[in-house]
Amino acid sequence: MTIDPNQPLVSVVIIFLNEERYLSQAIDSVRIQDYPNWELILVDDGSTDGSRAIAETAQTSAPERIRYVQHPGGENKGMGRSRNLGMSYASGHYIGFLDADDFFLPSKLSIQVKLLQLHPDVAATSGRYLLLFSDEREYSVNHQLQDLSDLPGRTMKGRELIWRMNAEEALTPQHGAMLIRLEAARAVGGFTDQFQGIYEDSVFFTKLLGANTVYISDDCVTVYRMHWESFCHRAMQRGDYPDTPLKSIRYEYNVWLLSHLRAGHGWWKLRARVRTELLSYQFRPLFPLLKRIHGWIALCDGQRINRHDARRDQRRHDLPAEQRRKSKEFLATIAEVARFYRSTERANELEHLVQRMKRFISPEDLASLDA
Repeated sequence: MTIDPNQPLVSVVIIFLNEERYLSQAIDSVRIQDYPNWELILVDDGSTDGSRAIAETAQTSAPERIRYVQHPGGENKGMGRSRNLGMSYASGHYIGFLDADDFFLPSKLSIQVKLLQLHPDVAATSGRYLLLFSDEREYSVNHQLQDLSDLPGRTMKGRELIWRMNAEEALTPQHGAMLIRLEAARAVGGFTDQFQGIYEDSVFFTKLLGANTVYISDDCVTVYRMHWESFCHRAMQRGDYPDTPLKSIRYEYNVWLLSHLRAGHGWWKLRARVRTELLSYQFRPLFPLLKRIHGWIALCDGQRINRHDARRDQRRHDLPAEQRRKSKEFLATIAEVARFYRSTERANELEHLVQRMKRFISPEDLASLDA
């Protein structure tokens, strides 16, 4: 696609560590964007597989807009430091981060650049993601759109979203679903060295959103891939995830968060919640009682998140016993995924998607995808 210098430049940072399986898809998802004026920074976090060759080939194919960088000596420095390295090379008005095993939907940048132009007072815009289960092994779960509760379609104070992030993990933003003003990301110091894996995103979003407002949209703009070699799955094998107040990594995050709030970046309700989580870790027999206290804090804030059975059913990932009609939003998102696979000539992935859709959506919905 021809560069249009009249449009704001968007810097996209992809960090990777031994991601030769999916890296080319992430790169191609930037290449085929409907939006024309982007630059891509590929940050190698110490890969020892074929990832480097993929990144170098991409840079050679378009050196004016794709750049490959690595840490001194090709060392592994972690996710946060790698994102900071990519940010140091960014020159755009806006910046977006993408993990190497995820991919943007084709209209991601065009949608979110327009939203940032329409809302000049916000530091970032955040959309939805599609949870895509992708592997050679079979999953007993289906693809799912992120549930944003009552958030979409409005500008909100960042600290309200921080409250939601800590009250319900499902509402934590996802890197690929956000587009951020570069100056705002740099103003809060980027990512924190203390967290280079789990919680590197939550810490960054807390710093960014605590000082700004954000526009939440209902647009699905990225695909969050789940697979057996993903970072989250490896964290599950280590015992770090799912994270609860009884996990040491969650404790470290809460210690950081309480310190951040005490420095003048928070308010008493969130501080009270964090303190009770710290007590949960230190005095484990009190955990059931402290969970109730969390609920009381939510009621005091007047923002109790709806936990009715119907909403829980909407978030279920289990494959249904029979084919069902799906929402228009879900079908439109799957159609965008199919468009990406066709545009990048990935026939195998497209066939896998179609076969999976046959298992849990109705024939009428499948036909509407024109697959």
